[in-house]
Amino acid sequence: MGGCEEPSEVSDLERLPILYVTQELEVATSFEEPLCEGDLRWLDLATTRVETALGAEVEEPHTLYAYSGADIFLETEDSGFSIQIPGCQRNVQGCYRVRDDVALAAPAAIAHELVHIVSTELDPNYASFWYEGIAEALSEHPIVYLPSDLVEESASDDVLYRIPAHFIRWLIERQGVEPVVRVLQGEPFEDVYGMDLGTIEQVYDVEAAEVMPSPFDCADEPILQSGDGAFDLATELDCSSPTTTRLRHGSDVDSLGTIRIITTETDATYLVEAAGLDRVEIGGCRVEPGDLVDQLGDVTSDGDPLAANNAPLTTRVFPGQEVFLPASTYRVVLLAADTGEPQPIRFTLTPVE
Repeated sequence: MGGCEEPSEVSDLERLPILYVTQELEVATSFEEPLCEGDLRWLDLATTRVETALGAEVEEPHTLYAYSGADIFLETEDSGFSIQIPGCQRNVQGCYRVRDDVALAAPAAIAHELVHIVSTELDPNYASFWYEGIAEALSEHPIVYLPSDLVEESASDDVLYRIPAHFIRWLIERQGVEPVVRVLQGEPFEDVYGMDLGTIEQVYDVEAAEVMPSPFDCADEPILQSGDGAFDLATELDCSSPTTTRLRHGSDVDSLGTIRIITTETDATYLVEAAGLDRVEIGGCRVEPGDLVDQLGDVTSDGDPLAANNAPLTTRVFPGQEVFLPASTYRVVLLAADTGEPQPIRFTLTPVE
């Protein structure tokens, strides 16, 4: 869930003190835990990637308010829960307040709101289909096709983000981002693409893969393969380290994590081993359109891997599990509770004979 410009009934922004200043952003948080060095580096990387993709440049630092789930999940009278970020519409995990130039987000929505920060520099027309679609399309993770009537969806003020996101990601893969930017800036779709939306939808339905990959290449530190074919990482989750993050993995802020890359040269089965970790996930780096569903071989998820909020889309694996990995590049997400001290961890994938 994520929002764009707030509706008129939303309360005024509750200002938070700026705690961090990066090259691209001023960052405030609602929680006591410090942001990690890896968070600040990721925030700048994500912002500059979107700037490059859209041909925009953020001349002055924009402001991001990051919230913990504990701060925004409220118990309702019927013993249920709702989400309320001060200054956003109820039950969204993020929004961008145009008039205040402030993005507000829980961890899972930060990448989405960073796109709004940059795309606003293009003076967009704020049509929900394009404004929210481009934010989701450039949010690092793969997008799964969802059947719909694009013409009807594009005329709605209440779009289902995955629909325009998949379509826009397809347009970017097919013809580049420049035509999408022109539409975002207000040029008629027919003038930009030489056909109306209903006509190109027919091409889209025939050509588009079910899964569109991340628009960005993986840029995380690799775990190198040893001579016997194993991947072995022994390190510490330390908030002062540039490879440790609190926000990027999309979970709550009481966990620390590190995201690494592995590249398998041949199809092989591996034994998963881990120590000091609460959760291990393996998922898609940038792959060819349509490959994401099959890239983890016979691994099954503990949930729906195509609806996860993780970075980008990942499947949970467990110590002692054997995992078949076709030859490809993967992103490994390693998470542990924040104890306030550097946390020794170890992760190993050992080939099974």
